[in-house]
Amino acid sequence: LAKEQHTGALLQLALLRFRGEPTFGVIKDDPQALTLVQTAAKCNDNRAQKLLSKLYFSGQHVPLSTELGNFWLEQAASHGNLAAQQLLADMAIAQQLRHTQQNDKIYRERLLMGVGILVIFMLAIIFLVKV
Repeated sequence: LAKEQHTGALLQLALLRFRGEPTFGVIKDDPQALTLVQTAAKCNDNRAQKLLSKLYFSGQHVPLSTELGNFWLEQAASHGNLAAQQLLADMAIAQQLRHTQQNDKIYRERLLMGVGILVIFMLAIIFLVKV
């Protein structure tokens, strides 16, 4: 089935190749396993796309790449992978939280600066009134 490009078979064979299964006569072959996952992912198998995104995010068997990790995660989500859809939603929430924290930090800094200026201004008025 893998020779006929059946994506489920490609993915199963890839997983066998990643870990090796001497019982089934399958030797550990990471480059071949990666090729099988990539082939299944390019055939729009959302499970393979999700696995490929995980490999890129972790840097396992491929160079670490958040760009490619995001690309394959988005592909998996667009092809109906519920875990990928949830992960993208969670990542969007985390990004919003980071943005909110940055805005809060800027607000606190400006508030402290305003309070400092107000204190200096009030001290100047008190000093001038006494003189």
